[in-house]
Amino acid sequence: MSTGGLCGIEALAPRQRALGPALYPIRYGSLLYLMKIYSGHLPCCERQKLIDAGEQMAAAINTNAYEPILQWTYRKLGVDPTARPLILTEPQSMVERDRVRLCEILFENMDVPAVYLKAQPLLAMYSYGTTSGVIVDIGDRTDVVAFDQGFTVERADSHLRWGGQEITDSMSRTLTESGHRFYSPVEGYIARLVKERVAFVASNFEEALIHERELQPSVVDVRRYGIPDGTKAFSLGSAMFRVTEGLFQPNLWGKDSPGLHELVAKAIQAASIDIRRSLCRSIYLSGGTSILSGLDERLRKEVQALVPASSQVKVHASPFRLHAAYRGAGILSTLGTFESMCVWRDDWNEVNSSFVLSLSLSLSLSLILFSHTRRWDHPC
Repeated sequence: MSTGGLCGIEALAPRQRALGPALYPIRYGSLLYLMKIYSGHLPCCERQKLIDAGEQMAAAINTNAYEPILQWTYRKLGVDPTARPLILTEPQSMVERDRVRLCEILFENMDVPAVYLKAQPLLAMYSYGTTSGVIVDIGDRTDVVAFDQGFTVERADSHLRWGGQEITDSMSRTLTESGHRFYSPVEGYIARLVKERVAFVASNFEEALIHERELQPSVVDVRRYGIPDGTKAFSLGSAMFRVTEGLFQPNLWGKDSPGLHELVAKAIQAASIDIRRSLCRSIYLSGGTSILSGLDERLRKEVQALVPASSQVKVHASPFRLHAAYRGAGILSTLGTFESMCVWRDDWNEVNSSFVLSLSLSLSLSLILFSHTRRWDHPC
């Protein structure tokens, strides 16, 4: 989000908000919320169709935002876009139309010499120095993908439209218990700040609820953000772990989908029987939501209960997992074969764009595996 030239949480300060509206990324979430409110008079089937359409809009990628964001990034970094190749991560849900549009902007409008696109979970895997394992990538959305020697295991990937943003929304709803209301997109960022400061994952949710009165409340100072009702601080008790429990019990969020541990177990069971034990020992966390305190231990315990007792479950949580995909891209760029993996502007101009992209993606994994016949040294 950006107001008055500042980005991130600093843009929420009242002196910055007074300079103008928040420019990015105002979500479709507010539109989805209105759809749920104003469709209340419709028949159940029609109301669900409208809500589903809103969820698809919320999951959509705004291609019009590509160019200004990329230009702003290059300007802030002080880098000439025509000087060097560019590596970009892409979400698992990105369709080829959006991928082609992104390359058109980079090649035709910004004169980038070469581009390399790779799915975020695989780049995150590279940051751990391996090409085999189960990556649990939790940002605003959730991706659980099993890889074997850099290739996705068939039927071993799960992609959910919810994740960290649902925790933020849950925090907003929980704060209403104290009489606060955070409904607008900008107010949602204040709830996100509170989540990032105090939220954690309980090792045993039911036991934590029984002993919630013994939990020491945490206080978050929000004076700098000028809450309209004059609130200076929030004090939270059991809400600190209740808002995150939906990761393992999605029904608490009204979601009809398996929990995080069940998705990991599904990915392991989808692999061939000879690598399942290895995958159990190779579960890797990445993404902003993965830094929640207690998540790695809770996930290990829940997955261990779903796999055979003879399989030892190990969850790897690098201290740098917030930027795992970025670190993986850095490792990738040091390979001697990196330039051979890229899509170059000259090829893009001469050959069909979709063909160039598909050819580049199919060759890249083979070149990566050829470059590394032994296990990478762990970068952390």
